[in-house]
Amino acid sequence: MTQEQQSAPYRGGIGPIPSAGEAAGLTPDEKLWGMLAHLLVFIGYVGVPFATLVGPAIAYFVQKDKSKYVRFHALQSFAFQLIVLAVCAVLAVPFYFLVFITGGLAALIFWPLAGLVWLGFVIYVLYMGIKANHGEMLMYVLVGSWVHRKVYTEDWKPL
Repeated sequence: MTQEQQSAPYRGGIGPIPSAGEAAGLTPDEKLWGMLAHLLVFIGYVGVPFATLVGPAIAYFVQKDKSKYVRFHALQSFAFQLIVLAVCAVLAVPFYFLVFITGGLAALIFWPLAGLVWLGFVIYVLYMGIKANHGEMLMYVLVGSWVHRKVYTEDWKPL
């Protein structure tokens, strides 16, 4: 462990649990990778299958041993996108069933609704990426506190 790692609280997985909004000790590179962990999911949002999971995984595997901050953002982005993918897969079955039964009429209601939900995801992910680039420790709904606990409080070895 070098002197530089000891003095920087987020680097190399050393130091205290960071407080929300605290950017001290983060390098510009860590902030950039934290943002990329969120924003790389847009590759999947424009149509590349499963890229919503590959983007955060890339950030995780490139930076996992270098920064808990990046590890936190990459893992929570991955977990959130995995939940979104699972929910979409589960909801697709009744959606297509209703479209079939109603002769396509249900699609007139559900497609605009699905578009609004998709837009909400886009805005949410963009917001999280911007906040990560500012060094903030915002947490995704459903998965953020679990990932925070895994990365910062448990004696846990990354993959």
